[in-house]
Amino acid sequence: MLGRCWLPRGKQPIPASDQEVELLASKKKEFRPYDYAPQQAWWFLNRDDDALRERYLGYGGLTVFFLKPDTEENIAATPPPETQIVIPKFLRSHPGLKILLEDFNPQKPHQIPGFVRNHPAMKQVFSVFDVDKMHEKNKALMSPFRDQTKEIFGVGISRDLEYEGILFVVPKLASQDFFAQSDQQIRRWFEVFDVYINESPEDEGIIMAGKDNLAPLIASVVNEMRGKGYRYWEG
Repeated sequence: MLGRCWLPRGKQPIPASDQEVELLASKKKEFRPYDYAPQQAWWFLNRDDDALRERYLGYGGLTVFFLKPDTEENIAATPPPETQIVIPKFLRSHPGLKILLEDFNPQKPHQIPGFVRNHPAMKQVFSVFDVDKMHEKNKALMSPFRDQTKEIFGVGISRDLEYEGILFVVPKLASQDFFAQSDQQIRRWFEVFDVYINESPEDEGIIMAGKDNLAPLIASVVNEMRGKGYRYWEG
């Protein structure tokens, strides 16, 4: 899904003036697209983390958010206790309904039931479409993550005509941004994610910021990797 980027440093791009258009048309000024158009970001809705990292890591544009599982759950997809489906015991044991209720989870009424998933006529459908991944993508789209990013990182664009059509806003942060902003502002950022990882061309490397102190965890991972013989490419 296509969204917008937000950079705390520098101004947001503005449309070219008539004078600038003339200079660009006469090639008296170099045309640089990002001077006049906002930077965009793509949100990968699937969870093929390994494949995505292998394909996109190392080109200076990958940003990764880590959220707690409960914050990623689709709140709207889980009905409140007073509206959850309850199947009476006598119906659950009824021969005619038993097969229909097999694998049925009242907490997840939208989950595909077993009698549909296992039916021979549906084998071809499931062989062509990965229904579970489609459901996973739909759930991701309904996540509160979308509105949170627009509220917190949609600084300066809320009055744009296209604001309502923007699905999400991704912050492209460099190390300097964490020192230039107030503690209160940074705490607002971490309402969206718990760990932020970004390929930062400004820093000529990858930055990682955590809501909590991750140093002991990182040290243990590095020690385990060294124990298994992994080495950094620098040697």
